[in-house]
Amino acid sequence: MSSRWMIEVKKHIGVDDKVQETCEGQLHGETGQLVLTRRRILFVKEEGLFRKKVLIPLELPYAKIKRVAADGSHKLLVYDINEIKHSFIVMETPAPKIESRLKEYMKRPHTPQIRA
Repeated sequence: MSSRWMIEVKKHIGVDDKVQETCEGQLHGETGQLVLTRRRILFVKEEGLFRKKVLIPLELPYAKIKRVAADGSHKLLVYDINEIKHSFIVMETPAPKIESRLKEYMKRPHTPQIRA
């Protein structure tokens, strides 16, 4: 993935949120980046061969996450408040480490973002 996705993420989340960390992974068989911000978790991917387009197929504010759990060293499970399971396969960072950090970010106070 090019660095273009990070530019698009920063535009998408706005100035009152900040990317905390990222890691390469897969969601539903699609490769992309798992992005943790101060307020939400996103999955970002690029599509297209010559004209790359950045897509954000998943965006979950921490307030809408019910629980997270590592399932082994490479699988991270995120359940939203409707009990929908999002299963991430992480490539570089161990899933238990991401689980721990995500739980820490979820505990932090965050103000809902107001978008025009």
